[in-house]
Amino acid sequence: MSKTLGLDLSETLAAVVETHGPSVVRVHCRRAPTSGILWSVDGQVAIAAHTLEREDDLSVTLHDGRTLKARLIGRDAGTDLALLALESPEGTKLEGLPTPEFIDPSGAKVGHLTLTLSRPSRAARAQLSMVSAVGDAWRTSNGGRIEQYLELGLGIFPGFSGSLVVNLAGQALGLATAGPIRGTAVVAPTATLTRVMQTLQSNGKMKRGFLGVSTYPVRVPPAQAQALGHTTALLVVGVQPGSPAETGGLLLGDALLSLDGQPLHHAQELLALLDEEKVGTEVTLRLVRAGSPLELRCRIGTREERS
Repeated sequence: MSKTLGLDLSETLAAVVETHGPSVVRVHCRRAPTSGILWSVDGQVAIAAHTLEREDDLSVTLHDGRTLKARLIGRDAGTDLALLALESPEGTKLEGLPTPEFIDPSGAKVGHLTLTLSRPSRAARAQLSMVSAVGDAWRTSNGGRIEQYLELGLGIFPGFSGSLVVNLAGQALGLATAGPIRGTAVVAPTATLTRVMQTLQSNGKMKRGFLGVSTYPVRVPPAQAQALGHTTALLVVGVQPGSPAETGGLLLGDALLSLDGQPLHHAQELLALLDEEKVGTEVTLRLVRAGSPLELRCRIGTREERS
């Protein structure tokens, strides 16, 4: 790298930090502070949900050193996102707070450089990183839908979760967190942030599909596996009274093979399929009962969660 190119890159990085550093805040919601992003000019803050060790006695320190009380608007464990609202000092109104310019990061490529901005202490912390993996939409272990898989190749430090991820053009790509995949720095991209923050603003919670069964993974007997096209299934070991599963005719001992054609190998796969888009819709459950294949129709209910 030439000396001129190196200086130009350094100046670019410093300019990005200077521009976006004020939109990153320090959040006091556990023993050690964590980071958050100013989501609205009137004082809403996006954070990683897993960093909330308490839901009361919350406060946020802005870039100018002011510390304001905050309250929890809502949280979603599925996407590991939460939304706070800053409380303005008596007789004043919060407005004009610096918020980042978010873009759709679908053009991100492996090898693109990014800056991760956090505020675990008074000053903003910047870490140069690289997009190490890019993929399609995915589900977290808690069933949350993330519109795009973006992984950053960088070390995780205290206060990392809730950081702002910015490209070198000074455009925000999303919120970084180590919550959904332990030990891995992933990004909740703009589309996910927007969808979840808007829902939390409106409802304070996220809707999840509800079927009302407890299941356990089992292997399909070899004699049936070939004919059914499935080697594993979910054995129904519990049916909640009055649930969509009971209304739809599911019984203890049924072995679930698929939901709307999606194979079911683990209970988490069933949970992941029961997202907000499934609420109120009819789904087709393919199963085995007493050794014979069967299809049932169930209308998915609603389970509203705060965490």
